[in-house]
Amino acid sequence: MKIFEKAKLEPVREAFISYVTKGGKCMEKELPEMKEYIMGDDCVRDLERLKNGDYFLDYPRYRLVPKNFQNKKRAVYSFTGTEGYLMKLLVYAMRGMEDIYSDRLFSFRHDKTGTDLLSEVSRDRNIWNKYVLKADISNYVGSIVPKLIIPMLQEVFLPDDPDFFSFLEWLLTRNKVVDKDGNILDHCPGGMGGIPVGNFFMNLYLHEMDDYFAPRAAFYSRYSDDILICADTYEEIKEFEKHFYEILDRLRLVTNKEKTVILMPGEPFDLMGMELSGGCIRISVHAMNKIKRRIRKYAERALINRNKGRMSPDEAAHDLIMRFNRYFFGGVRGGVHGGESLTWAKWVFPIITDTECLKEIDNYIQESIRYVLYGSMKKRKYSIPYEKLTELGYRTIVYYYHHQDMIQEII
Repeated sequence: MKIFEKAKLEPVREAFISYVTKGGKCMEKELPEMKEYIMGDDCVRDLERLKNGDYFLDYPRYRLVPKNFQNKKRAVYSFTGTEGYLMKLLVYAMRGMEDIYSDRLFSFRHDKTGTDLLSEVSRDRNIWNKYVLKADISNYVGSIVPKLIIPMLQEVFLPDDPDFFSFLEWLLTRNKVVDKDGNILDHCPGGMGGIPVGNFFMNLYLHEMDDYFAPRAAFYSRYSDDILICADTYEEIKEFEKHFYEILDRLRLVTNKEKTVILMPGEPFDLMGMELSGGCIRISVHAMNKIKRRIRKYAERALINRNKGRMSPDEAAHDLIMRFNRYFFGGVRGGVHGGESLTWAKWVFPIITDTECLKEIDNYIQESIRYVLYGSMKKRKYSIPYEKLTELGYRTIVYYYHHQDMIQEII
């Protein structure tokens, strides 16, 4: 069924609201407005307008956001209000299109997940006897070239759904955005990262990569721009590397040099923020550094509140603990009506097989709390006992790893 027509069906719109509600995909305060619009006549009229080529959407909003508290920033685009709800509904209506993807693609689809990929890799003992090309693409969604992806969209949609193809083509070629001050800028948003349909673009853009390597490599997988290619011999992996870069050149993509390497059999490698080594899965060094930067930033903010007299030392430390809880476990009740969105804990706990990485995070958190309580780095470890941290509500991540049924009690 054509996308606009499918999105207009009342059962589809009802299913979308249920999905958003149960999955915590919407702020609770936005749900009444979203539900009223999606289930109302205005939504049906707007879908009909788009189907007929009346593209009334405003220019997408454009902002630069920090990448994990670093100086680097990434571009994020969004539609607001009912236009944002409409875009989410359309992407929901695109469900069921998984048959256009390779079976070795695991990103942004409802029939496969990243957890499935990591579980598969950890179980396949043969992978550890292979030569591995582990690759990551720099600024992937922002580097998607509209004039290169449009023929791909044409092939997928034009035969059966020309109206939706025309709409996507229009989205990709407007080349104007609105900045935070309301100014209209000439700007190409690439694959429109942040807008739900951007995930579809990221899946589709590298389909040539999937089609080439899936039947040829000893093992192949892709999660968006996180790519794993395995071969039986060094000569074969070098030949794969050549084809890999040829495809990237055609698509005008470049790799993240730090994350793109050829590995010898048995060498550990990172995949989706995890380090895999002989079937053992733990948080990667790169991901661990990101987590530590976030913890450190939260602690610095809490110390400012303490030093400026906004909070007592205990209040600042307790607030810091609550902030950690929201980051690692938040969303369990933070979604709509208790919706269970994917949280850090829900992603990590089922995957890892080595809890030493969780202990490392726990130690770093404890030192950060002591830092806020003591007011400096000096002697904080020995001056403030662990019992003081528990009095303020702290529990280790390892504790909740072994008592996952208790996570809801802290949110």
